[in-house]
Amino acid sequence: MKRLLLLLAFCSPFWAAAQNIDTIFSETIRSVQFYPNGNVQTNMPAIELKKGNLTLDFDEVGGELRNLNYTIELCDREWKPTKLDRLEYLEGLGEDRINNYKNSQATNVQFVHFNLTIPNETVRWNKSGNYVLKVFEDDREKTPVLTRRFVVYEQILTVENEFAVPNAFKYNSHHELDFKLDPKTFRIQNPMNDIRVTVLQNARWDIARMNVPPTFVMGDKIVYDYLDSITFPAGKEWRYVDLRSTKFRSERVVTIDKGDETHEVILKTDLDRFREPYLIYPDLNGGFFTATLDYPNQSIDPSVSADYVNAIFTLKQVDEIPDAEVYLFGKMTDWKIDPRFKMTYNEQRGRYEGEVMLKQGFYNYIYAVLPTKSAKPDFTKLEGNWFATENEYQFLVYYRPFGARYDRVIGYQVYKSTIKR
Repeated sequence: MKRLLLLLAFCSPFWAAAQNIDTIFSETIRSVQFYPNGNVQTNMPAIELKKGNLTLDFDEVGGELRNLNYTIELCDREWKPTKLDRLEYLEGLGEDRINNYKNSQATNVQFVHFNLTIPNETVRWNKSGNYVLKVFEDDREKTPVLTRRFVVYEQILTVENEFAVPNAFKYNSHHELDFKLDPKTFRIQNPMNDIRVTVLQNARWDIARMNVPPTFVMGDKIVYDYLDSITFPAGKEWRYVDLRSTKFRSERVVTIDKGDETHEVILKTDLDRFREPYLIYPDLNGGFFTATLDYPNQSIDPSVSADYVNAIFTLKQVDEIPDAEVYLFGKMTDWKIDPRFKMTYNEQRGRYEGEVMLKQGFYNYIYAVLPTKSAKPDFTKLEGNWFATENEYQFLVYYRPFGARYDRVIGYQVYKSTIKR
């Protein structure tokens, strides 16, 4: 039944709805990374039309090698499939097999590492917009493996942004974004109807502000000035753990127990940060990258030589949070509440505990609290918010004039939050 539901979600005409994208459909698929122009540390897979490329990396842990194929689909600004025929936005065959794969080398946990670069000679696009990469088993798209969204943009206009502390939120907990679009020489007949903007914090679609219309037009500028409306909880800098070595303990590792089948890495106990003072330090804004430091004097391929370990997370909490569950959260969980990352409360030790299999690398994470009667997680209860937190904000400008059949992306801009007092 579980497998049937996954298939229906993948093949449904609404499979590309925002909640179903960036999904792993197979329990053996791990460490999925999708990044532009070789920048593995960015969270946002976005590239300019006819420039650069995107790379997909992932592992099939255990089991036998599968024949995996892929294709891409163009979506509108709400991530619903467009009515365009595939031949109108794809060149080449539009579908192919993933031929670049390698077996793991000298690792306790055996896996096959897959690598794909797009566009390529077989699959390439000719329009800007929202796209979804679909990886599936066999050549009829019957068995979904994973999906990943990406954005292809044209840099026609620029975004001029200012950060502010919103008046509606107390204790300096949020970021407000007020911005203008400068079309330069690009003529937009009816910007109030034809232009919509999506704003993301740290490339997270789960909290994106989508389909935002302009407030008004002032001269040549398209203005977005919604008082206390385009706001995001500032959060705090992300927690982190360095799992790149199984030979030496990093800053947040207590012990490394080496087993015959896998290594167990016990991490330092985390504390509730809601009332803790804000600390500034560099982070990956919730992201991760895989790597190993266990072969310093050898020329190795870390994609197949980095091993998998069982990481033991603990969170000190004198009493169990009533009517709620606690989860690890970040890019490593696909920005979702994932049962594999659920924490279990240990009443005798007064803490939450969780064991997660992770590939060697560097990871950001936070703790999410999910109330029993809610589908919306709370990221503030255990982490808190502070306006000085540095976040990345991505702006996507969609353009669809009257009579057009798809949404072009005519602007993409990234800003790091800096609040002026």
